[in-house]
Amino acid sequence: MAHSFFSLPFRPDELLSGREHPRQPNLEQAIAEHLSVILRTTPGASPGNPEYGCRIWHHLAERVRGEAWLAQFKEDVRNAVVKNEPRLTGVEVDIKTTRSDRNDLSLTISANMVPGGRPFRFARTILTDPIRMS
Repeated sequence: MAHSFFSLPFRPDELLSGREHPRQPNLEQAIAEHLSVILRTTPGASPGNPEYGCRIWHHLAERVRGEAWLAQFKEDVRNAVVKNEPRLTGVEVDIKTTRSDRNDLSLTISANMVPGGRPFRFARTILTDPIRMS
């Protein structure tokens, strides 16, 4: 049996009005969309689950950056993914500086998908001047 997943943005009005909500048939894409939401959401922004989200923006606002900052940043991203995306196991996070003149960062999340254990990779660039994710 083929599975499908709700696509983002989620539109509850579609379901409440009896219409079919757009679906995403691809598990990898559904997980990638959800990771983007997790990473862009600050903890406390979701009233139903105040712990949902990631502290990326907190870390990017800090002036002092170094090895300890980078290690804590990676750990916070990893914890957010493990806590909020149950379709991934063995989550590993790598964050590297890509442009030292702007402090841009390369974020890579590697894991295995549940079920089946197929490899999954999510990569984004975090631009810090101004702060945004692409």
